[in-house]
Amino acid sequence: KLLEINLRNNAAQVAEAIIANGQLTHYDRPLIGSLCEQRGLFQRALEHYTELKDLKRVIVHANQMQPDFLLEWFGSLDTEWAVQLLKEMLKDMRQNLQICVQIATKYSEFLTPATLIQMFEEYKSMEGLYYYLGAIINFSQDENVHYKYIVACTKVGMMKNDFKELERMTRESQYYPPIKVKDY
Repeated sequence: KLLEINLRNNAAQVAEAIIANGQLTHYDRPLIGSLCEQRGLFQRALEHYTELKDLKRVIVHANQMQPDFLLEWFGSLDTEWAVQLLKEMLKDMRQNLQICVQIATKYSEFLTPATLIQMFEEYKSMEGLYYYLGAIINFSQDENVHYKYIVACTKVGMMKNDFKELERMTRESQYYPPIKVKDY
């Protein structure tokens, strides 16, 4: 009740302090999540919600949350929900691309490169794909990862008129499919 009263009466800072204190354990989490969302406490709302539809509604405000919080919070999700929430974030690519790339990089093994590549391609984010693959390329022996990185280097290089990374990859990588790259 104490949390609810403070959230309903625009005392969000007091409610935030009560939640941060961690002494309350038995309360209506969805109700408190909803009130936190209404008051702009989006991180707290994510911590309290348990339904995907609620999480999707709140995650679009990722640009108003601490990146470190999001990086840790995504680790508590299952694969399917994490990918769906990343897709929701990519709908506002300008605001959320950087944190999406950081999350994809940190949880690459968990979410799988193939799934993440498909996600970035689905949202036509060559830049996101380029930065994500650039972060994992040195640890991958997957032929498809190397090929997709070369494609991303080409497209991003065309936008920036800079092909140095593309040249480096084709010179140094032992794992890309040469015939497929040549045909590309």
